[in-house]
Amino acid sequence: MRYGQFGNGLVPMSNPKWTAEKDVNETGPSRMESYVHSRINTSRVQPGQIDELVASVRSLLPRSLQQSPGLKSVLLLGNRQTGKLVIVSLWESEAAAEPAEPVYQEAMREVGRFLAEPVTRERCKLLQEERM
Repeated sequence: MRYGQFGNGLVPMSNPKWTAEKDVNETGPSRMESYVHSRINTSRVQPGQIDELVASVRSLLPRSLQQSPGLKSVLLLGNRQTGKLVIVSLWESEAAAEPAEPVYQEAMREVGRFLAEPVTRERCKLLQEERM
């Protein structure tokens, strides 16, 4: 496992490009700088519609990836019992994610028919990633 410097200690790094930690000021407090931007969307799927939603997202991904060169990864998480849905997209940067907003809006129109409630959106920075 590789390690990167964070403050006065070492933190595991699975890929330095994605989990870039560095000391900002050697004599003062340190902070972690992440070079990856994420968007987290949560909602609930209508009962019995999870498989249809997954199929719809699967068909949208090749086009979305082609139209959004800064998009690096998409995670689709769900709970079949409660219908909860979480979609996490990882981007090279916030600047790379901004031009893809029309692609996102189009995708939401296509999968919206499967949703039981409005989507809640959050934008976050990736602070740490571990791949085993």
